[in-house]
Amino acid sequence: MKHSLQAAACFLGLVLLAGCGSTAATQSTNTKTATTTSSCTNGSAASSNTLTVAEEPSSGVDSPTASCWSDITGTPETIADTGTLPSGDSVSFKVAWNTSNLYILADVTAWPIYNAADDAAGDWWESDTTEYGVSGLDTHAGPYSSGPTYQFAVAGATGILYTTGQNASNASPLPKAMNDIVQGKGFSTELIVPWQTLEVTKPASGQSYQFDIAQDFGNSAGQRLAQVDWQAIPSDFGTSQDWHVDTADWGTITLG
Repeated sequence: MKHSLQAAACFLGLVLLAGCGSTAATQSTNTKTATTTSSCTNGSAASSNTLTVAEEPSSGVDSPTASCWSDITGTPETIADTGTLPSGDSVSFKVAWNTSNLYILADVTAWPIYNAADDAAGDWWESDTTEYGVSGLDTHAGPYSSGPTYQFAVAGATGILYTTGQNASNASPLPKAMNDIVQGKGFSTELIVPWQTLEVTKPASGQSYQFDIAQDFGNSAGQRLAQVDWQAIPSDFGTSQDWHVDTADWGTITLG
């Protein structure tokens, strides 16, 4: 009798589902299924060079295949900072946060995947590598040779974190990097950056930080065919205003 009453309560009051030992309840008479509300926050909002990002549970964004990423709208990277994007290739990114970390995911359509290890010179930017520009500031004030502003890179083929970008070797603790490969299609890379690294003590909704992201597309000869960015001014490439050395061209993320 006790179990029958509990089952009835689960069916009649969907708010009780969390306490019923399951994340879903099924009505056998008409096969209708009710599921609990996801703990993920749906969507993200992009406007010009600003992206408002959602707070998510860490378990939902702590790997490239974690559940909450599918609820977040990807923002395309379309600015060819240098070179020409190979036909059929594309890249978009997603950002999330919680009180511990900033989470950034890049989804890339490109096959095969070219790896810096295949290049005799070992230049990671001449392979399929994601470049992440992250900061605990929102000054857009020029060079970032010091302070909590860094350029990291993550290899698409291996998930290796490269710390040879601007100021990256000074970061402490280092971010966590990883990848996920979909055979015949492409890959994802993810960078998880502790707020401690960015010297942000209490992240909260409404705070803004300078941010940029780019994707390098290489070939088997160890040549970079293109770098495609979220925010960049192509005429600045290779100059002192290049986004790699100057944050003036970066975009902004705002915690939602």
